[in-house]
Amino acid sequence: MLGVWGLLFSYIIEPSVPAEALIGKSQSYILGYSEAYKKAVKNKQGKDAIIGCLVGTGVSAALYVVYFVLVLGMASSASRY
Repeated sequence: MLGVWGLLFSYIIEPSVPAEALIGKSQSYILGYSEAYKKAVKNKQGKDAIIGCLVGTGVSAALYVVYFVLVLGMASSASRY
């Protein structure tokens, strides 16, 4: 739905680590977990944004084709009269 903006946002916006996963853990665990979590979430967001962009582009292209087929069909049928 957002197209290229969605791709851009998926790489710019920093995901937040769920606090419940860090309660009672050591500082080194928190640091390692946070880095790995953010990297994994950013990768998933990026892939999802690319898929969304491609699907949106495909749907838009299909709608344009249908629109132009209908317009050309109406124009050719109107010229027959």
